[in-house]
Parts: sequence; C-alpha cells; structure tokens
Amino acid sequence: MAPEQITCFERSFVYSTKIDVWALGITILELATGRIPHADLSRSQIVTAISRGDAPSLAKLQREAKSSTHYSNEFHDFMTQCLKRDPENRSRASELKNHSWLLQKSDPSDREGLAALVARLGKQSKKLAIRETH
Repeated sequence: MAPEQITCFERSFVYSTKIDVWALGITILELATGRIPHADLSRSQIVTAISRGDAPSLAKLQREAKSSTHYSNEFHDFMTQCLKRDPENRSRASELKNHSWLLQKSDPSDREGLAALVARLGKQSKKLAIRETH
C-alpha cells in the first residue's frame, strides 16, 4: 500500500497512477530480494513504517536478506524512482517507460538475479500448493 493511501485519513487524498508506480516498485523489490518489506513487523508497525518511515530500498532488503546478488545502477535507480514516499516526487508511469533500465539491453546480472529468484519462488509456491492439498 502506498504511503498516501495510509495517510488519507489525515489529509485529502486523490487516487493517481502514482499509487500503481509504488505497487510496481514493491513488486519488483519483492522479486529481486525474495522478501516483503517490513515482514518482521506487526500490522500496526507496518502502517507506521509505511506512513512515516523511510521508503523500502533494494540495498536495505538485500542487506537484511544477506543477498550478494548484484543489480545494475540503472535497476537501483528505477526502484528508487518508483519508491519515493512523496507521490509528488515519485516518477510517473509515462516517465518510467523511458527509463534507461527498461530501454537498455538489460544488464545480464539483472536478468540472471531476477530469473533465479522467480524460479526459486515458483518452486516454493508448488511446495505450498502440495501441502495445502494434503
């Protein structure tokens, strides 16, 4: 959930596609790290962290996960553009579609890191599905 959705009770709120940009950033962040931001917090702590804390970052989640996967500077910048707490400073989708990370022939380390994680998550999902059916 984007910070502006949580703080809508404190000030006026108008839905914009910048909420979707935040969601895209969170989704890619989870794919890149295999971790959900703030997963170690209670629900009320999560709300506080999202509404008042620093935005999640790839570098921070990688440190927490003790991940050594390297991602390009362009990938890090794309994530930063998506995950700015203030929606006024967050990039628009129309700006992101022209971001260098999307336009370049992506860095092999980005593809390899994400592909390995998606494969691992797919295996975990299959194991969960098997357990749930028994």
